[in-house]
Amino acid sequence: GRTMTCRQSLCRVIHTLASRATHGPYGPAGTRSFASRPASSLTGILVVDKPIGKTSADCLNILKKALSQRDHAGKIVAEAKIGHGGTLDKDASGVLVCGLGAATKQLKHMLHGDKKYNTTGVLGVETDTYDAGGRPTRVQPCAHVLQTDVDQCLDVFMGNIQQRPPAYSALKRDGVRLSDHMLAGREVVIEPRPVTVYALALTRFENPEFSLALHCGSGFYVRSLVHDIGQSLGCGAHVTVLRRTASGPFAIEHAVPAEQWQWEPLVANLRANTARWNAAFREHPVVLTVPAA
Repeated sequence: GRTMTCRQSLCRVIHTLASRATHGPYGPAGTRSFASRPASSLTGILVVDKPIGKTSADCLNILKKALSQRDHAGKIVAEAKIGHGGTLDKDASGVLVCGLGAATKQLKHMLHGDKKYNTTGVLGVETDTYDAGGRPTRVQPCAHVLQTDVDQCLDVFMGNIQQRPPAYSALKRDGVRLSDHMLAGREVVIEPRPVTVYALALTRFENPEFSLALHCGSGFYVRSLVHDIGQSLGCGAHVTVLRRTASGPFAIEHAVPAEQWQWEPLVANLRANTARWNAAFREHPVVLTVPAA
């Protein structure tokens, strides 16, 4: 009986070592493994650099997988709860502010914050989505447009203005996204709404391309701005590049790039940006919770 017990113990040790050799201190796909203590959830503010080609929801799913805690066999023992404080278009990149755990409830305080963007537009072509992913709806000559023409027309879009959002957007009408109404062939009347532009500058002009840097308030659509600039110039325009460089107190240098979406870089970012949140939103503090390794 004693020999069998020793063999069983030895088998268990070998199995544990083999599991650790396979998964290491990190579970599958860079997730963290925890085997000897009760699981607890992460809470705090995380800021990531959303890559082009991923929806904001796609990014949350990737982050959720990376931050869910697993045992050495790869089984999830604590699933991360995560949300974001302002969506980015699939073809856009840049600052995406996320909340983990109880901090998701605080993200509503981000919705009315200001944002900064860099964008590139192309003159001469309008699309139904106001960006390069859409169907061309109008093509006009634009070789006559000069840099001074673009510079001068920007003044109209400064300050408190009325802006009509794109028909293809995440805004909802009767509980359904406008983009879904459009895809279903339903015509939707979209009324202009008040928005604010704090700063707007032409940073590059090489006809037909032009680039802008802007600082705006909540509810602003950069796609609509570029579309409206094209209409003002009489030749049409659409967005080809869109990058959010700041959202509230969080700038692109505070964001984790997609190639570093693993446990340790993400948790380090969580610590730093939770502190940054608490300095900026003193009336809505977030408690940082990071399980001990």
